[in-house]
Amino acid sequence: MVVHTRISVEDVTRHFVGLEDPRSAINQRHPLVSVVVISLMAVLSGAGGPTGSRSRCENRYWRIGVV
Repeated sequence: MVVHTRISVEDVTRHFVGLEDPRSAINQRHPLVSVVVISLMAVLSGAGGPTGSRSRCENRYWRIGVV
C-alpha cells in the first residue's frame, strides 16, 4: 500500500535554507534557496532542464491567467 504525504513549499524550503551560496555577488539576484526549490519543483513536474523549466512555468501561468 502506498501512503502519500503532503508537504508544503515551506517544508521543502527549510531543508535548503542552510546551503552555502557559492555564487559571486553579481549572480545573486535571487536567493539560492529560491533557485534550488524552484528547480526541484520544475524537475519533479517533468521539466528536462532550464529551458523545459521555463517553458513549463510559462505554460502554467498562461493557463491560470497570471500572464
